[in-house]
Amino acid sequence: MKPKKPEKKPLAPRWDRRRLLSWGVSLALLLCLALAGALLGRAGPDAEPTAARKRTFVSARVVEVIEDDASPDTWTEGRRLGTQLLELQILSGEHKGTRLQATNYLNAYANIDCRVGTRVILRLDYDDAGAPYVLSIPNYDRGGVLTGLILAFALCLVLVGGKKGAAALFGLAYTLAALWFLLIPLVLRGVPP
Repeated sequence: MKPKKPEKKPLAPRWDRRRLLSWGVSLALLLCLALAGALLGRAGPDAEPTAARKRTFVSARVVEVIEDDASPDTWTEGRRLGTQLLELQILSGEHKGTRLQATNYLNAYANIDCRVGTRVILRLDYDDAGAPYVLSIPNYDRGGVLTGLILAFALCLVLVGGKKGAAALFGLAYTLAALWFLLIPLVLRGVPP
């Protein structure tokens, strides 16, 4: 007697109902998350802005170093102490293209040593006439480098992990969006975590 061959089960279609439903639910949750974040981030019409909302941070590029009286620090290697008078061009925000002069204080806490072409972050404030002026230079602008690292990480994750890597990347992005647009705004409004 010949052994019976096992019956072949038909292959499941590539996009079965369960998979389509899970993607649809995920997309709906993501849209709800974006809507909730947009609604939570909006202040009321007569709400006074908080101190954090009054701060304006923009990226800028050093156009000219007008004065530089900084000298090498004897306690640390590679740091300088003193002041620099800089001419800066704003690269982002509502004042994009505006040129401002600022004094950059080089000390042990904020040692942002600038040269022509250096990209920095500026904290702006406004005078009584509404014109911006530089309050401080808190850090270098590392936006381009960070964007490149994030893209390299995503590319490696997809290349090494394939479909599972792409799914993991989607899950990571979804989690970060939930934290940034939902959890943090709710905690700032006083809702317990």
